[in-house]
Amino acid sequence: MSPQAQTVALPKRWPLVNTLNNRSSNFLKDARLVNAFAEKDRATGEYQVEKRPGFGLLPEISVPNGPGQGVYTTFYFNAGFSAPNAGYVAQTVIVAGSIAYSLFTNANGLSPPPYSFESMGAINVNTIGNRPGKVQFLSVEVSAGTPPIILFGSGATVEGGPPGALAPVAYYMTAGIPILSTLTPGTNNFPYLTVPGFVYLDGYTYVMDIGGTIWQTATQNQVTNWSNTAYISAQSDSDLGVQLARQLIYVVAIKQWTTQFFYDAGNATGSSLSPVPGALFNVGCLSSDTFAELDGELFWATQSKQGTYEIVQVVNLQLTVISTPGVERQLDLGPGGMFYALAYQHAGHRFYIITNTVTNVTMVYDIGEKLWHLWTDYQGNFYPVCARTVDPDGNEWHQMAATGNVYEMKADYEYPNDSGNIVPVDIYTPNFDAGTDRGKALNMLFVNADQTPGSELYLRCSDDDYTNWTNFRKVDLGRRPPRTLPMCGSFVRRAYHLRHYANTPLRIRSLGLQLDLCTL
Repeated sequence: MSPQAQTVALPKRWPLVNTLNNRSSNFLKDARLVNAFAEKDRATGEYQVEKRPGFGLLPEISVPNGPGQGVYTTFYFNAGFSAPNAGYVAQTVIVAGSIAYSLFTNANGLSPPPYSFESMGAINVNTIGNRPGKVQFLSVEVSAGTPPIILFGSGATVEGGPPGALAPVAYYMTAGIPILSTLTPGTNNFPYLTVPGFVYLDGYTYVMDIGGTIWQTATQNQVTNWSNTAYISAQSDSDLGVQLARQLIYVVAIKQWTTQFFYDAGNATGSSLSPVPGALFNVGCLSSDTFAELDGELFWATQSKQGTYEIVQVVNLQLTVISTPGVERQLDLGPGGMFYALAYQHAGHRFYIITNTVTNVTMVYDIGEKLWHLWTDYQGNFYPVCARTVDPDGNEWHQMAATGNVYEMKADYEYPNDSGNIVPVDIYTPNFDAGTDRGKALNMLFVNADQTPGSELYLRCSDDDYTNWTNFRKVDLGRRPPRTLPMCGSFVRRAYHLRHYANTPLRIRSLGLQLDLCTL
C-alpha cells in the first residue's frame, strides 16, 4: 500500500476560526481572532476571515476634544419647507466633553464642507462622573410634518456606589433649533434621579427613577409636562433601577437583579401601563453602560443576587445568554469595571461591542455568526469607538471614546486603517492534531487568500500549547496563486499564529495542507 493512502482521510484544511475560549483571564493563550471577524460560506460550511473595517477622520467636522458621549441622527418628513426643499430632513447631534453640538440639514442634503455644527451648550451627562458612552437618545414626533423633539441624557446610576446629587439629567430640543431645554427634576413633575433610557409608546414618553418607578408625560406627544399621578413601580423585588428600554410594544424595566415587562393597558386612571403577567427575568443589569439596542434586539451585561455576571441578548421577550466563560473572564465582568457598549450593522454583519476600560479589553459579538472576537486600536489597547450613527447622506459615523471626534467608516475597505494608522490582524488557530496522536509531517502549507499588491502575511507556529513560538515566515499575498510555505516540519499537535500588518484589506479563506502521517 502506498504511504500516502493512510492520509487520504485527513482534513485538508487547517481550522482558522473558533469562538474565543481562553482558559483564564490571560488571553495570550488559546484560539482567537484579533481585529478580524469570520464569515461562514453557507454553501460549503467553511469560514473565511476578514480584517475589521477601519475608519477615516472627517476633517470638515470640528468637535472640541473631550470624552465621546454619544452621537445620534433623527430623520423626519417636513412638509413645511417650500419646494424644492420639502421632504426628508435630518439632524445629527454629537455630545463630547459635556457639550452638545447639532448639525441640521434640509432635503437638499448636506451643504459643502466644512460642516457647521452649532453648539447647544453644556450638559450634565450623569451624576457620578464624566465617562464615555453615557448619553442615550430618543426622538419624539410631536405631530406629522413637524420637527421631532430629541430627548437625551443619562441619569442616576447604581454602579460604583449610591447616586449623586439631584442634578438635571435630561434635555430636549426641537430639530433645527440648537438650544437646550432642561428637564429639571421637580419642575413640571419631572421625576428625580432618573436612570438612563427613554421610551416612547402610544404617544406617551416614559422614564424610570432609581427606585424603579416608571413615570409618564401628562399628555401625549410632548415631553415638557409630566404627571405626578400616572406612575407604576417595577417592584417584583426591592432592587434599584438601572435602565429603561422598549421591545416590541412593551416597556422593559431593567433593575439591579430583576427585569420586568409592561404593556399599554389603556388604564383610565394612574399609569397607562400594567405588568405583563409572568414576564420576569431573575437577572438585572450590571451597568447601563453595557446596554445597547439594535433593530429592537437588546443586549446588556447581567447581574443577579448571587453575583453572577453574563452578557445576554433579548429578542421577542426571550432571553439568551450569549457570553462564554472565556468572554466573561476577559472582560472581567463585575462591579469594578467601567464599560461602554454599542451595536451596529456593517457590511452584512451585526456587531455588539462591549469595552471594559479598566481591563483595557474590547470584545465583539458577531450576532449572525454567534462568534466572539477581540478588537483593539492600532496600539493594542481597547477598541476606540464608543458610539455610532448614520449621517444625513447615509454614511456611517463613529465617535471616538477618548476625543469625541467623529470618523467615517465605509464598506469594502475604503479605509484599510484607522485614520492612517495600520491595524494589526492576528489569527491564532485552535490546537490541531488532525484527529490522531500520531506525528504528522507538514510538507507544504497553502494560503488561500485574496491577491492584494503590498499585502504580506507572517506565520509562526507553536507545538507546545501556545508557549513557545517559531520565528515568523513571510508569505507574499500580492503574488499570483499558489502562495505556499514549504517545509513546515512535523508535529503531534500544533497551533498557528497568522499576522497581517499592512495598509491593505485582508481576506483569508483557508490554509490548505499537504500532510502525511509519520511512520511509527
